Amino acid sequence: MNFTFSRRTEQAQRRKSIALRGQSVLVNEKSPIECLKEPIFQLASSIETLQKKFRGIANTGTPKKSPFKSPRKSPFKFKSPRKIPAKTQLTPSPVNKHFQFPTSLIKNIKSPESTPIPTPTKMPPPTLAPLNIKKKPNLIPIKNFIKRVIDGLPLKYREQQPHRKNVEDLLRQLFVNPKGLKFEEIMQQSKLKRVRCNEYLVALVHAKEVIKENITGSGQNGQIFKINPIKYPLL
Repeated sequence: MNFTFSRRTEQAQRRKSIALRGQSVLVNEKSPIECLKEPIFQLASSIETLQKKFRGIANTGTPKKSPFKSPRKSPFKFKSPRKIPAKTQLTPSPVNKHFQFPTSLIKNIKSPESTPIPTPTKMPPPTLAPLNIKKKPNLIPIKNFIKRVIDGLPLKYREQQPHRKNVEDLLRQLFVNPKGLKFEEIMQQSKLKRVRCNEYLVALVHAKEVIKENITGSGQNGQIFKINPIKYPLL
C-alpha cells in the first residue's frame, strides 16, 4: 500500500510540474502579431498627424491662387497667360542698313582695290673710280742690264767689238720680249748666222743670264729662250 501511494503521489507531482512548465512557456512566448501591434498603432498615429499637417499647409493663403490646392496640378502652370503692359516699347527689328558695314567689308575682301604698285626707280649704276694701276717700273734700264750681263761673260764677248755688238743686239731682243723667243725668231731679228746665234745663246745660258724652256701644246712645240726670271724678276 505504501508503495502504491508513493507512486501515485510521485506521478501527481510530475503532472503538476509539467502543467506549471507549460503555463510559464505560454506566458513567456508571445505570437509575432501581438508583438507588432504596438508599433503598428504608433505608425498609424504618426501618419495621421502628418496628413493633418499637409492639409494645413495646403489651406494656407488664398484658395484661388494657391498652386498647392490640388496635388494633381503642377505648381508651374498658370491659369491665365501673363499680360504685357500697353506702354511697353519693343525694340525695332533690324533693317538692311544695320548690315551695310559687313556687306561692304565682304565686298572689299572679294574685290580688293587695284592699288598701283610703285615701280622702283632705276638707280644709275655706281661709277667706280678707275683704279690707278701703276705699271711696274723697269728698275734696271736696258743699258745697265746689257752692261751687267756682258760684264759677266768671257773676255771674248766683252772686248772684241763685233762679238760684243752682236750679244747686245741679242739681249735687246730678249729684253723687249720677256716671254721668250724661239731660236729662229732670234736669228731672224738679229740677222745673225745660225752658228753665231747658237754660240751666243750657249754662252748666255752657261752664264745663267738666259734660260731655255721646252713648250708644248696650243700649236707651239719647241724651245724658247728668255731672260732668267729668278735673276731678274722685275724685268
